[in-house]
Amino acid sequence: MTGTGPESWTPDDLSKEQALTLMSRPRRRHVVHALLEADDGALTREELVNILAAGRQATHPSDIEDDRLRTIDTSLVHLHLPKLDNHDVVEYDRDSGHVELSETASDVLPLLQFADDPE
Repeated sequence: MTGTGPESWTPDDLSKEQALTLMSRPRRRHVVHALLEADDGALTREELVNILAAGRQATHPSDIEDDRLRTIDTSLVHLHLPKLDNHDVVEYDRDSGHVELSETASDVLPLLQFADDPE
């Protein structure tokens, strides 16, 4: 394996251990996947909640239970987005809810190929 595996790790900002720990949580991987798929690499927190809640089933947000949406939103607000922001993988504006990939996101992208598909 050359160039893309963990043994050829060449991150700019995150160590391999930091990146592995950060991306060990499925929800964080799903956030990065969702932002990668967004047209401009940015979404609102509400859009992220709806994307993560819908998952693989392509369920319309209006068909998702409010409790599930609240649970996802709470985990994003209090855990996952601040953690990704603190490690400069995303830029998260808590006031506006705007979330976008940062340049450091490229440090974790090689790990996504080894993880499960998004929800």
